[in-house]
Amino acid sequence: MRGQADLPKLIVLAFTTGTLMVAIVEEIIPEAHQTQDTNWSTLTFIGSFALSMLFSSYLE
Repeated sequence: MRGQADLPKLIVLAFTTGTLMVAIVEEIIPEAHQTQDTNWSTLTFIGSFALSMLFSSYLE
């Protein structure tokens, strides 16, 4: 997608985001509620979110 206008990039990004949202809603969320959450799983979730934000800000 390098060298393309902004509109095709945004269309591909929106499609990819929609696909990932469907995967989360249909697969990951129901599986996550089959077991109880622990402190370790909560910290891992927060840490992975913070790490993704760091990578995101670094790449800008």
